[in-house]
Amino acid sequence: MKKIITLTFIITSFFGFSQEVVKNELIDSSKTETLKEIKIIQNKRKAGVYKLRLPKEILKNESMGKTLRRVENITLDNNKTVYFKGKRIKNYIYNDKVITQEEFFKLLSENIVSFQIVENYFNLSTGENELVIKVMDNNGNVDNIKGSVDGTLGFLQEFNFLGSSVFYKKNKFSTVLNISGLKNVSDNSSEETYNGNTLNYANHRVLYQSNFSMLNVYEIDKSSSISLRNKYSVVDENRVSFFPDLSEAAYFFLVRDYNTNVRYEKRTVNNLEYKLNLDYVNSNNKIENRFNKSNQKFTEWTFSSSVSKSINKLYVQSALVLTYRNYVFDNVTDRSEVKQNIVTPFVSFSYDINPNNSLVFGNRFQFSEDKVNNDVVFHHNFYLPNFTYFSKIDSILDVEFNYKRYVVRPSIRSISNFTYQDFNNNSVVNPSYIKPEIDNSFSLDLVKNIKKVDLTLNFGYLKSSNNISVVNTLDAYKMVSENVNLDSYNSRSVGTSVSFKFYKESRFNLNYSYTKLKMQKANEIHKGVVNYLDLSVSGNIDKSTMYSINSYYIDRFYDFNLYRSVKPDLSLSVSRNLLKDKLNISLEYRNILNTDANRMLRFRDSGNEYVLNNTNTSNMILINASYNFGKTFKVNRKYIRNISSDMKL
Repeated sequence: MKKIITLTFIITSFFGFSQEVVKNELIDSSKTETLKEIKIIQNKRKAGVYKLRLPKEILKNESMGKTLRRVENITLDNNKTVYFKGKRIKNYIYNDKVITQEEFFKLLSENIVSFQIVENYFNLSTGENELVIKVMDNNGNVDNIKGSVDGTLGFLQEFNFLGSSVFYKKNKFSTVLNISGLKNVSDNSSEETYNGNTLNYANHRVLYQSNFSMLNVYEIDKSSSISLRNKYSVVDENRVSFFPDLSEAAYFFLVRDYNTNVRYEKRTVNNLEYKLNLDYVNSNNKIENRFNKSNQKFTEWTFSSSVSKSINKLYVQSALVLTYRNYVFDNVTDRSEVKQNIVTPFVSFSYDINPNNSLVFGNRFQFSEDKVNNDVVFHHNFYLPNFTYFSKIDSILDVEFNYKRYVVRPSIRSISNFTYQDFNNNSVVNPSYIKPEIDNSFSLDLVKNIKKVDLTLNFGYLKSSNNISVVNTLDAYKMVSENVNLDSYNSRSVGTSVSFKFYKESRFNLNYSYTKLKMQKANEIHKGVVNYLDLSVSGNIDKSTMYSINSYYIDRFYDFNLYRSVKPDLSLSVSRNLLKDKLNISLEYRNILNTDANRMLRFRDSGNEYVLNNTNTSNMILINASYNFGKTFKVNRKYIRNISSDMKL
């Protein structure tokens, strides 16, 4: 292990490519478009990088949370999770700093000067390659204070939200602050059938959630900076089920997460960039029900370093990530502990072969030692490459091939050595250890633009070993679900994405995929089919009014030997600016058909049949008011970034 670390430090000292390299170049004014007074640089498509344009007509004080729905191939579900061509966005990068989704949604769209989707962004805090949205804005050139206060009131079910965000810039110091809290109360029902005998019961759910985050950045000089980011969140969920012939089943879940990050960055005149990164994560979970309770504590320390350099058409990045994790589970009957030490060296190369062809080749190694209860030790050594090749065949077709090998580790709850009853009074069994899942993903994208309509045809294949799943059995009229590793898992998919503009800046986005699954554990094999569809239609009615129609639908959610079926739903929203664009009022009818959260489960085991139909209240009418405030102190002309170079990958 010492030899590996020493070798990686040597590599880190000599190589470097970054997805954030700064290079001073002249801007070709013939390749720019005007967005009000903001210039969007049109860069050619590269392997693993999608450079997207924001709509030209943006309302005053419009936030990125609203603008995203009018960006090509971008869709959102009702939890505000963002998808690009059906793939979930894992993180958000703002001016080269990782920010939360809530912070990203609060950014003012009129300030954004560059918007990218990056396929394999290397996250120094986790040592993982992630699909991210990466943006730059022009707020760093102006001393100002800007912010917003917004609140939401819900009908059909109780929903209350209050939040505030502030951006402050003065000389070399800037800060981004976000505070929010919400309460949601819903009453649901369940119908349970076992071999023809039916039981009906009611569920009552109360959810409280609060978030605090702050990012502080100090520019030491024109080429170096230091940043401090703190985030704290609390999720408090209570569920109670009322049975006609049983005592009530109560389920209590409390999660408290704290995260801090310190980063130092240095750029040199010869296109070298250095980064030092330190992360601390602390999570404290508490689960209680009628029969059992568990306190789950998770601590993580991560130190990482990165060196980057550009050499003509070649870009290189090297990094080393050292991670220590400690899981402690204090259950009623026992105590369990898991310790992990992970070393992740990383080297990536990006090469522009010619104006129409480019490639990215990443090499990530991961060496881990997992110790369970200071007794059993598991050693894992993984080679995790990623490869992307992009080719533009004249003006006929864009072709991109992607291969990625990655690790999926179990969640904190799934290795808690703890069994609890859910709100349906079924048992969920969590062992003391689950092996990491290893996935090999292949995809081929064919992209064609036909009269301003972007069409994508995608073919995908996923092969997984030690796939983390749930195996279900029936015991005494109840379901028992256990987290396990499967022997094999693979999926084959074909999908399409359609995106086009109509009527001014309105945008239609649609993604559909058809996937066939095959899963095996021991001699038991199960197959399945999943249909995925999401669509978004959004635009401006006039200079002050926006509308949005969206639907996000997956017809089946699979465990190993059962699936939950779902019906499609639809949401509609309209928003309007008032008071000289300082106040925005929006009205949203979410899940109009009231089917999005409903789940139908049908399971057969040893001649017995179990059916569970959960009818959850998902439709809501939401009224939101957001007030924007701000003041500009002065224009700072000492440091103007070259945006086209900042965003190089």
